[in-house]
Amino acid sequence: MSPYLKYISGYPQHLVDQIDAMVSSGRFIQWFEKRFPDRHQLKSEKALFEFTMDIKQRYMKKKRRLFRKSFGIIRST
Repeated sequence: MSPYLKYISGYPQHLVDQIDAMVSSGRFIQWFEKRFPDRHQLKSEKALFEFTMDIKQRYMKKKRRLFRKSFGIIRST
């Protein structure tokens, strides 16, 4: 099993097995790029944080500061 599969270990086993097979055979990147052709420009955690803070400032001005980011999970203080 690929070490990258730890990020999807909470998904149903049949999906994890399908992805593991695609990663092992080298087909995963081709499939992923075909399925999601437009890449985002967020290449670092700092860029992700700045992006979320911009959205917060735009839409949630009265909410408390967002302080933690971890694999797509954002928690407030």
